[in-house]
Amino acid sequence: RRQLSALDATIAGLEKLAETDPAIAKVLVAKRQERAAAHGRIDDLKPNSVDFLLAVQARDWALERRAKLAEEEATLGALIAIRQMELKHVSEEVSKWHMRIDELSTEQRLRNALALQEAVSAA
Repeated sequence: RRQLSALDATIAGLEKLAETDPAIAKVLVAKRQERAAAHGRIDDLKPNSVDFLLAVQARDWALERRAKLAEEEATLGALIAIRQMELKHVSEEVSKWHMRIDELSTEQRLRNALALQEAVSAA
């Protein structure tokens, strides 16, 4: 674009001089051709082809999909963290119950042994 602006300024400056000098008129024609060629190159770069537009749409769709998947991944990660905390809590509760069962089991064995010893002593 800067190149086009410079060409436009050059052409504007040459137009008045070209009226009186044929050599400058030839340079003016060359500069106008150069400007037309530059415009053609710029037009070729514009996103007007169907393939380019389809590629842009596909890229946009892929970026949207990636964003949605990242959001889902974050949500699932949070849910997994919550479940892991719940499992840890349940595991601690199960451990407490196992310890309590072991205590009661030991207490019952001691009672049974004491009862047996009293029965043997009484007999």
